Amino acid sequence: MKKLLILAAYAAIATTFALSAKGQTNAPAPSFFTTGEKYFTEFNTNYTWQGISISVATGYKQITGVGASSTIDGAYQFGATQRWNAGLELQFSGVGSAFNSYEAQVGYELIQHYDAVLEFDLRGGWDDTHSSAVIEPAVFIKKKLTENTYAEIGASLPVFFKGAFNQDPTLFVESGFTY
Repeated sequence: MKKLLILAAYAAIATTFALSAKGQTNAPAPSFFTTGEKYFTEFNTNYTWQGISISVATGYKQITGVGASSTIDGAYQFGATQRWNAGLELQFSGVGSAFNSYEAQVGYELIQHYDAVLEFDLRGGWDDTHSSAVIEPAVFIKKKLTENTYAEIGASLPVFFKGAFNQDPTLFVESGFTY
């Protein structure tokens, strides 16, 4: 009797799979890169970067030679078209750790296209991990997720005033809010 119940269970499972597979296509699931490409190449005309005064973001920063760090930054947009910004970035190495880098920034949005922005920043400050002053030119691609939230990816090439010249970029991934 036990074998008969097990056989019936297997038959029910096989029938369920056969019925659920009926009418399905063999199209491959989209990959992470395909989804990312689609996100950064399609524009939502309902969202815009115009009229924003303040942006605040937090995220991940991969620092070559040091490792991963977390960041918190904020910027105030100004100028006639509000394409200029000035702000501050703070960096720390983990949950509960002290800040280990402080940088002021000034930036300009080179391209604004509906919900997307290409921005160039020039940052400068002090980095405790290298015990050095730093100047960090950076470029970011920002994309609105909703009317008041966004995601951004970026890269920079920090120049430290102590030690050898840095030839490795720093990579950023952040999300934030706009007001």
